[in-house]
Amino acid sequence: MEIKSSFPRKSAEAAHAFRNVCFTSTYSIEGAGEIFVLMRFTANFVNKHGVPAKEDYLPTEEDIQPSVYPYRTLYFHVYVPDINSEEWVGLDSIGDWAVFVDGSHSRSVLAREFPELEANSVYFTDDNWDPEERHVLYDMGVYSLQRRKVREICELSSDKIKPPPLWVFPSDYRCY
Repeated sequence: MEIKSSFPRKSAEAAHAFRNVCFTSTYSIEGAGEIFVLMRFTANFVNKHGVPAKEDYLPTEEDIQPSVYPYRTLYFHVYVPDINSEEWVGLDSIGDWAVFVDGSHSRSVLAREFPELEANSVYFTDDNWDPEERHVLYDMGVYSLQRRKVREICELSSDKIKPPPLWVFPSDYRCY
């Protein structure tokens, strides 16, 4: 099967609209017998309210409280390929599934098997890193497809770490 468009139209239009303030990442993962394709939209810089900011709004050294912060995930688009129409179909919900993405791998789990997880959500780590540098953790959280909001899941700091964060699953756990 060959999908007619290699990039879903809705995401292509959003990427074009945000081209000067945002970058995208793509993940593919199996869940519920489907192949999900996730498009992550991350602002290069955000203001203190989480709104994308242009680079020329960067604070000066004299600023006591920064008015602009490093990159942050804004939202995700989720798609499945439609075999009949050979098109990408956008999803507003992934149901009872929780999806985990990072720079090295992705997994999905049934949230009802883990009450501490939020169904219909994408758990993400900060995968915007340079392998030659130590990593500053700026962007890790949960994106709720239902509420269309990001919630941070740990306090972010300027401490540098190496290697970048990733999700770890027990080897005996049955991932889907």
